[in-house]
Amino acid sequence: MFLGTYNLPGAVTFTGLWLALASCFWAIKGRIDLASVFLIWAGVCDLLDGPLARRRKSSATENLFGAQIDSLVDLVSFGVTPALCCFLLGLDRIWDYPFLALYVSAAAMRLATFNTLKLAGRLQAGIFRGLPVTYAALVFPLAFLGGKLLTETTFLMVLRLVLAGMTVAFLLDVVVGKPSGKGYLCLLGLALGLTLVWLGLVPGTPR
Repeated sequence: MFLGTYNLPGAVTFTGLWLALASCFWAIKGRIDLASVFLIWAGVCDLLDGPLARRRKSSATENLFGAQIDSLVDLVSFGVTPALCCFLLGLDRIWDYPFLALYVSAAAMRLATFNTLKLAGRLQAGIFRGLPVTYAALVFPLAFLGGKLLTETTFLMVLRLVLAGMTVAFLLDVVVGKPSGKGYLCLLGLALGLTLVWLGLVPGTPR
């Protein structure tokens, strides 16, 4: 009756999309703390949907659909959402537009390249080429903490540098290792730690 494929990995992928949308909505309302937390956990969902899909016996159609929907969700979650947050945090001058546009374009290019290599059977096991866009879910909430510690001018300059650095990292053809079991635990630990900082649950955290 309905278009699409419905399974547990897909549910996790769409949960990540909903969290990213919540991040956008809270950023618009000026709550960068909640926007950062939702962005972080959108990243956690993207971290988990792949292993879930690999553990599940899926048809070729389900696998192909999962790969496509994952990339579309990633573009919204880790391309558009960080750019919107940066815009709302002050990168709203005319000269900031190239930083934001190039960042989102680089995320799209990185995801399209990944899909192309996968369809062509040219992906090497255990590695990525270029920084995966999911890392934006940790990098930007960490960078946004600068708004609590730095002057406005310095903070905005840091955001521009982070945008430029991530743009290059997405497109640079370098080998990045895929996280192993311990790597997943480390990333989850970083996500939890950043969440606690943003929620003000770490003693000494600036508000």
